[in-house]
Amino acid sequence: PAAARAVAELCGGMPIAVHVAAARLAVRPHWPLSRLADELADERHRLRTLVAEGGALAVELCFDVSYRGLPPDAARLYRLLGVYPGDDFGRGVAAALLGTPEAEAERFLAVLVDASMIADTAYDRYRCHDLVRLHARRLAEQHDPAPERERAVWSAVSWYRDRAASADRAATPLRPHRTRVMTEFGTRAAALDWLEGELPNLITCLRTAHGFGWYELVCELYDALWGVFLYRGHYAEWISAGRLAVDAATISGDRGAEVRMVNQAAAVHLRTGRPEVGLEPYRRALAVARS
Repeated sequence: PAAARAVAELCGGMPIAVHVAAARLAVRPHWPLSRLADELADERHRLRTLVAEGGALAVELCFDVSYRGLPPDAARLYRLLGVYPGDDFGRGVAAALLGTPEAEAERFLAVLVDASMIADTAYDRYRCHDLVRLHARRLAEQHDPAPERERAVWSAVSWYRDRAASADRAATPLRPHRTRVMTEFGTRAAALDWLEGELPNLITCLRTAHGFGWYELVCELYDALWGVFLYRGHYAEWISAGRLAVDAATISGDRGAEVRMVNQAAAVHLRTGRPEVGLEPYRRALAVARS
């Protein structure tokens, strides 16, 4: 059933979490599976829900034991991964979160993998289970001041901005680029492949930046996505990210950025065969430019 799949997914597929969830349901025989799924869906209380009757066994307790065995730098990385807004990540993101060289971050990632706190899913690709991420976020809120947590998020989002700008420079070498980041990609195809593979994280970072009010960063991220949208499509993301970029540029009061963001957001309608929808945004951009 769909509810059973939802419970398993919300438990991160972790046997101990599934076991505790099943025990909770066993003493409530009249509960439908959907009730348990609804409880687990609330991130604020998910870890608290996964406590066996009488408090004898808690998923959170298992995480606490593993965390206490970590050396300080690996423990700090673990906590900051709890505030990282993306899904999977590599050593570059870990280094940005910590503010350390990538080689150091890679050593701490290895410690977390060995402790089964994170999983390595491919070369230089790591992922946290959802429950682990919630645990790490709770620890970050307890041990790391709000400015430090915000710095970590800013650094991770900025890392993606810089890397995306580098890729876009290789993907669209003839258009003007506003950032001075040099390209690290040898071919257009390699750059576009990276942008496309990281698009979910890039869109999440853009939304996160908008939520924090980092409007210049929003516009820079959207500008860096021009090549992947132009050559690979992803029209739904082009449109949704465009709305945020236009909003960010408008709120910031940067008229030049507003013109650029409106133009880039409107271009999707030409690609999807609906030029009449893009006409009004282009008129707006012209009016702003003239003003």
